[in-house]
Amino acid sequence: MIFDFLIVLIFSLLLGNGLLFFTSSRAKTDVLSLKDQIQGEETEDSSVDLSGSVYVDQIYEVQASLRGLDEKIKLAHERISELEETLGSINSVLSSPAKTESDFEEKIIRLENFRKNAKIELKAIKKLLQQLNEFRKIKKIKKTKEILRKEDELNEKIHSLVFNVKKKSN
Repeated sequence: MIFDFLIVLIFSLLLGNGLLFFTSSRAKTDVLSLKDQIQGEETEDSSVDLSGSVYVDQIYEVQASLRGLDEKIKLAHERISELEETLGSINSVLSSPAKTESDFEEKIIRLENFRKNAKIELKAIKKLLQQLNEFRKIKKIKKTKEILRKEDELNEKIHSLVFNVKKKSN
């Protein structure tokens, strides 16, 4: 895709340069011939005022068109440089090393391990919640220090499982 784009870009640049070459050479020869004609007329009639002459108006028109062409050429060069910069950035992105299959396999293995651990932790949390509900039912009947201590332990276990708290060993 990029290769095709580059081929089209090169072809269009060559075509544009060829057109500019042929049109600019014709415009230059027209300007030179007009200039020669005016100078020839000046030498013949040096006393004649050429400010209202048809040839002077044509020279101004040609000069204006040449200025317009110069501006278009400058803009074209700016656009070409911008395109080259974007192509360079695209090529740098495309040439960066792609992830291999082993990277994807490792990522899949890590995700599967996470899924398994999450299932185990959810089962453990469910069991602890069931035990906590049982202790709360017992708690309504009779309150002992042992039941309160077990309830606190269950709450701590649930908290550590839910928030993934790991104790640091000293």
